[in-house]
Amino acid sequence: MARKMKNSGIEWIKQVPIEWKTLRGKNILNLMNRPFSAGDGVITCFRDGEVTLRSNRREDGYTFSDKEIGYQGIKYGDLVIHGMDGFAGAIGISDSDGKGSPVLIVCTPKGNIYLKYIMYYLRMLSSQNVFTALATGIRERSCDLRWNKIANLLFPVPSTQEQLAIVDYLDRKCSQIDDNIEKQKTVIEKLLLYKQSVITETVTMGIDKKIDNNWREEKLGKIALYKKGPFGSDITISMFVPKSQGSIKVYEQKNAIYKDATLGESYINMETFHRLKSFEVFPGDIIVSCAGTIGECFILPDNMEKGIINQALMKISLNTDMNKSFFLYLFDVILKELSARYSNGSAMKNIPSFEILKKHKIRVPNIKRQDEIVEYLNNKR
Repeated sequence: MARKMKNSGIEWIKQVPIEWKTLRGKNILNLMNRPFSAGDGVITCFRDGEVTLRSNRREDGYTFSDKEIGYQGIKYGDLVIHGMDGFAGAIGISDSDGKGSPVLIVCTPKGNIYLKYIMYYLRMLSSQNVFTALATGIRERSCDLRWNKIANLLFPVPSTQEQLAIVDYLDRKCSQIDDNIEKQKTVIEKLLLYKQSVITETVTMGIDKKIDNNWREEKLGKIALYKKGPFGSDITISMFVPKSQGSIKVYEQKNAIYKDATLGESYINMETFHRLKSFEVFPGDIIVSCAGTIGECFILPDNMEKGIINQALMKISLNTDMNKSFFLYLFDVILKELSARYSNGSAMKNIPSFEILKKHKIRVPNIKRQDEIVEYLNNKR
């Protein structure tokens, strides 16, 4: 027999089983503001839903407060909602005792409320962008989600027994999905390693894995001209002008990362352009990202706007008869090799210096072989 349903009174849910209640957050949750004890560790609410001591996850990358003004005590089992990042999933049940910043909304249940059910409901709202609609924006990719909004939020509330059944089901299903995700990650990592090995082997030894007189040894400095963008003080936001007939585009990192010359709205006037003319780029030039996401390359198209590179890019102008797509494959291999050699196993944080790049020796096949290699690798993608 089909279960009888009723209108929930909640805009984003529509109908619920007839025996369920619709209650506001203030009727099912207590807002806590406990004192904390000396020596309590700091608890963080992460966007993946984990609420734990920082020391349980990692210590680096945090800014620690000296005075801890407004900090509050948090207990094992508390529901914790991040007031700025809750919209992105920073909602969970604390697995530790400790203290947290005032940006955390800490709750305990009223009556027969199972907090993990409430957690799943709130995380569903975050995934459906409900919090983004309700909250007042404070900074990019965050929103201000205060207790008064949680207190007035409508919750569908089944019996305690059904809350427990729902949580048990979701725990099992989520665990199965997480296991499958980890397995797929392992498969993807292996495939990416295999893909990179195929590219490396092919651009350095050819399709037939034979080095013959069709190959020559060159230094990177002989193949191309390399130039990094201007110093940050040479081109600042105050110099930008609206796009107009006489304005000059400033290419940014996102043009290289997303392989799209049309992105970006930064322009300079002709006077600034003449001062920075040595950083001008032309169709066929390769731009390379040099900060944050390192080593992303893009060949500027024939229909590009006249422009210069900013401080986060490097331009490469090939000065020999070389297939540009072959060079991109080769340059990616070179960056990975130099990163492994000079970064002590850590991720690449900077493009190698020009001195290192220009002196690096490579083997280059003739243009016919380059074309064949590019076609072979493109078909493998």
